[in-house]
Amino acid sequence: MKLGTTGLRWWHAGLFLAAFAVSLAAAFPARWAGAAVERATDGRVRVVAATGSPWNGRGDLWLRANGGEVALGTATWQWLPVRVLAGELAFEVTLAGGAAPGRMIVAWGPGGTALRGAHGGSAIGRPG
Repeated sequence: MKLGTTGLRWWHAGLFLAAFAVSLAAAFPARWAGAAVERATDGRVRVVAATGSPWNGRGDLWLRANGGEVALGTATWQWLPVRVLAGELAFEVTLAGGAAPGRMIVAWGPGGTALRGAHGGSAIGRPG
């Protein structure tokens, strides 16, 4: 097959691969996000019974401290794609029905990890 002006162009293949990659990422199950949270926190935070996707989902949040676990409540999260323009991977997380209800923004970027109030409140950051 000759690649020419009427045949398949390389940008067709590139466009197909990009669409395939986006579709694959959108279809990841939420439990993968739970595993990522557990790895990122060295097992101190767990997401149990996660449903949805890593981009928009829900699950029960548990905190492990001093050999025990505390249920923080049901967490729902939603990806904030506009924060990519600021160089962050950010999510709005809402906790309900537990020890610490409320809303927060969790963001990862070049400056490290940040936890902020949903309305621009105080920040807690950790480098790297």
